[in-house]
Amino acid sequence: MQLQKHILYLPSWFQDGKGDLNGSFNFTWAKSMGTQFKVSTIAIFDTDELEQKWELETLNENVHIWRLWIPKKWKKPKKIYTKNIELIKKAREIHALD
Repeated sequence: MQLQKHILYLPSWFQDGKGDLNGSFNFTWAKSMGTQFKVSTIAIFDTDELEQKWELETLNENVHIWRLWIPKKWKKPKKIYTKNIELIKKAREIHALD
């Protein structure tokens, strides 16, 4: 079956290993949609490190989770979705992938 849609998912909350309900819901949704479509998720987490970094987790052929680690010292992390040029470029690059 050839996939015709590629969903780029930018949840405001994602599973972080602490068993949070909303993050688990988003994680389950991404896996569920991956049975029919290609799904790439960009999830933002904070870190004690000084620089931001990207990490890719591939769940299966259709589901890819890109984790963007942002230094805790950055103010107002919600603005990262709209103000971070690297994030915007990466989102376009990921969505363009086949």
